[in-house]
Amino acid sequence: MSGALNAPRARDAHVSCILIKLRILMTDRILVKHFSNIRDRIKKYGEHVGIAEHGDVKGLAREGIIKEFLKQNLPSIVEFKTGQIIDHNDELSGQLDIIFQSPFAPHINLFQDIQLTMADATLGVMEVKSNLFLFGPEILPNH
Repeated sequence: MSGALNAPRARDAHVSCILIKLRILMTDRILVKHFSNIRDRIKKYGEHVGIAEHGDVKGLAREGIIKEFLKQNLPSIVEFKTGQIIDHNDELSGQLDIIFQSPFAPHINLFQDIQLTMADATLGVMEVKSNLFLFGPEILPNH
């Protein structure tokens, strides 16, 4: 009878052991190391931008940091711009920090990287916030 009572504990210990081994394996992965280094670099850039006092200046600089990351890490088949999304009824979204789309999709260029993107061509949207590490850094090792 005592063996049956200890079975859940033994299973939990076994699962814990597997999770620890998986964590060790993941910390040695090149991709994990790559993104861990990028996370640290972005965090340093974000701290450096913090010396500015004006919110718009900080926001624009942080958007630039994220755009540089995307430029270095996304395939050329995805482009990203700032602007608004327009739907088939000519209704416009609010201002969006980063809009992802195909470089082959139609759009209305307003100036440089600012454009109106067709809703049907929008792959995704990203908003850049002042606190770059509010969610998720615990998924990478050494945080």
